Amino acid sequence: MLVGMDKDKPEGFLRVKEIAKLLSIGVSTWWGWVKIGKAPQGIKLGSRITVWRASEIMALVTRLENGR
Repeated sequence: MLVGMDKDKPEGFLRVKEIAKLLSIGVSTWWGWVKIGKAPQGIKLGSRITVWRASEIMALVTRLENGR
């Protein structure tokens, strides 16, 4: 679970390293998931900065837990 966030109403953004740590996967695995559509595209803030809404990541975690 995202530390310090209400499970029902997560707010904020996460960077790729935070997501990889949360899911216990490698950064390259995360980018592979994004490429094939298993994970959301994210929001580009700059040429080298991409973030994801915490709510989208929590939804993904729920889908993964449910085996979808």
